[in-house]
Order: sequence, then structure tokens, then C-alpha cells
Amino acid sequence: MNSNPLKNKSVDCVVRAISTATEKTWDEVYKTLCDIGFEMKDMPNSKPVYEKYLSKIGWSKQKMPKKKDGTKYIVNELDKNFKRPLIIQVANHLTCVNKDDELVDTWDCGKKSVYNYYTKEKATSPEVA
Repeated sequence: MNSNPLKNKSVDCVVRAISTATEKTWDEVYKTLCDIGFEMKDMPNSKPVYEKYLSKIGWSKQKMPKKKDGTKYIVNELDKNFKRPLIIQVANHLTCVNKDDELVDTWDCGKKSVYNYYTKEKATSPEVA
């Protein structure tokens, strides 16, 4: 699934992930990110810009989840204990697990380590083994 209106596989991962997770149109997300970026004098896909946007629409940043043994999760390991949908930050990329528990991206990033992630509700990472 690719929320880009032209189904382009471009460097629009921030817009695609946010539009998929929030169920807003790609155009709406892109325009708002551009407006915020303009105000901040930064690019629309920069972390400070998309974090400000997500905060404005009620999404909360969650710390990198770690297993009890201290190791990182990979995207495919995020189980049902993590509230859906999720916007997930991996190395140099944003992706999304939608409300139907599907990893939605233009490529399979399921084996990438999860950094921070964003949820609609304020929640903390569950304690899992």
C-alpha cells in the first residue's frame, strides 16, 4: 500500500507513514508539514517538523522499546501489546503499522531496529519478554 497519490516510490516516507497512520490524505499531510517547515525554516520531512506536526494532532512520542534483556526490538517483533496504529522510526526512515496490524511501506523494513515510535494515545512501552 502506498498513500502517495501517484504511487511514486520517492523519499516521502514521512508523509506516507503519517498519512497512513492518521488516515489523512497524503496531500493534506504534505501541505501541513510544508507549512510547519516554512514556519520553522526547516524541511517538511525533518524530525523537528514532523514531531511538531504529530504533537499538534495528538500523537505522542514513545521511547525506544527494549526487551527485558535490554535488546532492541525489530519492527516485525512489535506485538499486539503495542497500541495500533504506530508510526515507527528506524534508521533514516519512518514507517507505519496500521490499525489492521499491517506493516505499510514501499519496502520491507520489518527487520530494522525500532528507535522511537509514536502513538495516538499517551502510552508507555509494555513490559514484554
